[in-house]
This record gives sequence, C-alpha cells and structure tokens, in this order.
Amino acid sequence: MRNWMMTWCLVLWMGVPFAASRELSDSSDRIHWYPWGEAAFQKAQVEDKLILLDLTAVWCHACHVMDETTYVEPDIVTILNSSVVPVRVDTDQHPDLEARYRAGGWPTTSILLPTGEILFQANALTPAEMKELLHEMIQRYAQDKADLRQQAQVLWKKIQQPPASQNFEQAISRDMIDHTVGFMKNQRLLSL
Repeated sequence: MRNWMMTWCLVLWMGVPFAASRELSDSSDRIHWYPWGEAAFQKAQVEDKLILLDLTAVWCHACHVMDETTYVEPDIVTILNSSVVPVRVDTDQHPDLEARYRAGGWPTTSILLPTGEILFQANALTPAEMKELLHEMIQRYAQDKADLRQQAQVLWKKIQQPPASQNFEQAISRDMIDHTVGFMKNQRLLSL
C-alpha cells in the first residue's frame, strides 16, 4: 500500500512540470483578453486598432459555446491577438457596461472604435461569421476611418437621446381601452 501511494505521489509530482509547460506552450493559441479599462483603450489608440468587446456572463450557455467554438478557431485567435484589441467583460461584474453596450442578449459581441463608440453589434457568432466580420471591419477601418467615426458619433447621439414622450391617448386608442374594460367585466375579472 505504501509503495502504491509513493508511486502516485511521484507521478503527480513529475506531472506538474509537464502540465505547466503545456499551459505555457498553449498560451500562444489563446486570445489575450484585456480587462475593461484604460490599458485596453490606450493600446487601441496608440496602435490605431479597433476593439472587440465581448460581453459575457458565467451562467450564459451561448457564451460558453462561443468560447468552445469561435474563440478557439486558430485564424480568429490570430486576428484578435494581432489586429484588434480584444476586451472581455463579465456583465455580472460590470452592470454599467452591460447597460451601455449589451444588444439584445448574451453574449454581445461589439466592434468599437479605439475611443469606445460602437460600430457593430451582434450576439453569438459562428467561427465563419466572426472571421467575416473581423476581416470586413478591419478593412473598412483601414480604408475609411473618418466615415466610420462620423457614423459612430451620429449613432451615439441617437442612443443618448431620451425617447420622445408619447401622449397616452396616441399610444392606446380610447376604443381599445373601452373594449378591454368591457371584456374584463364580462369575464368577471373587473368589477366597477
């Protein structure tokens, strides 16, 4: 029994250096995600690169699927590590960023200007869709930065405007209200 335990301890102890070297060798095959913050934006501005913002949540199944399919694709890893600044945000940790950048659901994949304005948003993307998106956005940014910046500014101004208030009577007709009240009375859901 003692020999058996010593053998397993030796195997585990010997395996640690191999596991560590495997992790180091695989690091070039992974996306080098930046946390949300000044360093990511400074890198994007100094290197004049777009930002890929990945809004994710630990409980999100589609986020995990994207991690296991799209974000392990070698071409995508190479593009993200060399041609854009990849930023990952856990929306449970940053609800302020979720409120500003989430589009519909999780994950939200956004392409941002180096200053943070939104150029494009989507939810879960397949590897083929992500590759096409990255190639197109990088090419457009290289060819027409001024136009993209102008479009992003217009979009951002529209997003920041409060919604136009509607008169209640315009939103719901009086006939609809009368019909609903009548239906509820007939069903005995409302007694007046």
